[in-house]
Amino acid sequence: MKQSLNLRTGFFTVLALLLVVAAPLLAGSISGTITNDEAQAIDHAYVQLVRVTDNGGQNNNMIYRSTQTSPAGTYIFNNIADGQYNVYAGAMGFVRTFYADPVTGNIQIVEVDADDQEVVGIDIQLTPQNDPPPPPQYSSVSGRVLNQDNQGVANVYVGVVTAADLLHPLPNLQTRTSMNGFYMLHGIAAGTYKTCLLSAQNQPLAYSAEFTLISGADIDSVNIYATDLPPVPQFGSIAGNVIGYQPQMGVAANVGLVTPDAPTSPLPNLIGHVGWSGNYYIRNIPVGSYMACLLGENGIILAYSDTVAVIANQTVQNVDIILGTAPVGLSVSGNVYNSLNEAVTNGVVELRTMADDPMTGNHHTHRTVRLDANGHYIFTNVPAGSYKVSVWTMMSPVVFYPGVYDILQAGTVTVIDQDVTGINITIPAPQNYTISGYVRDAATQAPLAGIKVRTDRMGFHHFPVHDSLFFNEFHALTDANGFYSLNLPVGRYTLAAIDSSHFYRIQFFDHALIPFQATVILLDENMTNVNFDLIPRADSLLCSISGIITENGLPVTYPVTVVAVSSDEDWEDSTVSGTDGTYTINHIRPGSYYVMAYTLTSAPVFYDNQLTVEDADNVIVHGPVTGINFDLTTADADGPSNLTG
Repeated sequence: MKQSLNLRTGFFTVLALLLVVAAPLLAGSISGTITNDEAQAIDHAYVQLVRVTDNGGQNNNMIYRSTQTSPAGTYIFNNIADGQYNVYAGAMGFVRTFYADPVTGNIQIVEVDADDQEVVGIDIQLTPQNDPPPPPQYSSVSGRVLNQDNQGVANVYVGVVTAADLLHPLPNLQTRTSMNGFYMLHGIAAGTYKTCLLSAQNQPLAYSAEFTLISGADIDSVNIYATDLPPVPQFGSIAGNVIGYQPQMGVAANVGLVTPDAPTSPLPNLIGHVGWSGNYYIRNIPVGSYMACLLGENGIILAYSDTVAVIANQTVQNVDIILGTAPVGLSVSGNVYNSLNEAVTNGVVELRTMADDPMTGNHHTHRTVRLDANGHYIFTNVPAGSYKVSVWTMMSPVVFYPGVYDILQAGTVTVIDQDVTGINITIPAPQNYTISGYVRDAATQAPLAGIKVRTDRMGFHHFPVHDSLFFNEFHALTDANGFYSLNLPVGRYTLAAIDSSHFYRIQFFDHALIPFQATVILLDENMTNVNFDLIPRADSLLCSISGIITENGLPVTYPVTVVAVSSDEDWEDSTVSGTDGTYTINHIRPGSYYVMAYTLTSAPVFYDNQLTVEDADNVIVHGPVTGINFDLTTADADGPSNLTG
């Protein structure tokens, strides 16, 4: 059976905000010429137009458009709305260049400020890529931190001081040594310096020898010898969720760290970004006790986690920050078993609040944790409330506590004033079914071989389908008839057909172009005719190679085969010329091609009339390419010939 994907209204609201693009007011045009450094026109150069802002302040009315130059090097953008734009261009073998002031080099704004205005003369001169780059303005220094046994010291901080002030390391010029004690510092202006080993309080403990940097010169082997080092610091990580976090468009939230004895002073350089689902991760934390805190504007602390002990070389999970509630320190834990009562060690457990729970009100909790090596899981810092617990594993659909597929039959876990243990889940014995179908070209219905059909399993609303544990878990390649077959455990799936050559667009079942519109398949019986009809990508439809084939200067009147092979040999197409000697190879991918023409009575001829691929000229394709002509030479005599070698 098939089910439409059931997404929450809030999710559709966010998706709509991402997809809605206000219709632009069609008005003027922008045009110009793209040339090289010798003022010669560049054919098929890419030209890009990007809106900077507009006069009405409609920032969501974005424009990003591209075009290509004509053989005369000219380009034009029509129907341009009022606003301010940047224009830049690039081409094979040239450096991408913005439209800029020819004297100062400052990027210039192109403004369209009246209806039907034609802005002309937006000319750009491109520089060949083999020109020497401008000299760097800064230098770098590298070396190692070595102990008394001449061994590298890992995970210690290194800074830079000037020869005139050895006590104050320069700001924003610090790094940490690698496992073998190596360090490198970039972006240092010319001058005389020493590198230094730094304490936790940012004080120099030991110095390198003095060295002098000149602009553009890098110095290596600047070692720091520290014979009396303090204990090497140990580091760990923490991860968790901000429970109740509501993401806002264009606003980034961060989580910081404080110590229990200084709870109002976030520590510098220990920050984790809050993702859309409320998760965060902070790395490189010195061993010790901390509280994670959600940071608002200007670094104001909005909420805390419980106190957590950071362990060396480990990541402490579930360090959660709960908005609007005081930390209660309660937990929910249990084990997961298979149908043989064996521990399941590879899976994700989810804790989800019940709808309309009077203890949590409208507060929604959705948390996940991985099973450990014994099949055990634990959720800490759980507020009072009613919950559903479920598990997701590789070979089973979502199973709810205590061991059912249907959430309506799942048991309820209630947290009041103490830890809840023994919430064990038993996964029923697996049952597999087959799903199969065909992949064809949408226009011709020709079977497509070598197309990957893969699955993403769908859980109860939004499980972590992009988790590495589940992504691309089942897949099959179509055969010469375009047929595929997958043997899958019972569950809900979305399917996608993917062309690894990128000629066709990815398609989700049933004929959807984005995963959010995919039809979810509930696989509880064998299914056939789950078919895909792939559509070529837009750039595939636009690209072609055409020309005229002659024999001794006259158009041929017999069919000639023309073959185009990409220079990286991952794409090939061919055609046969018409009776007037013309040919066109349509719907090829953008790229660089070797093109050759041949018949049974003539040697293969590469463009431009070369007999070997080493001498052939590449044909660069970014759109319709014409004038790729061939002149064949046929054999002078019939009958047997000798070939030796």
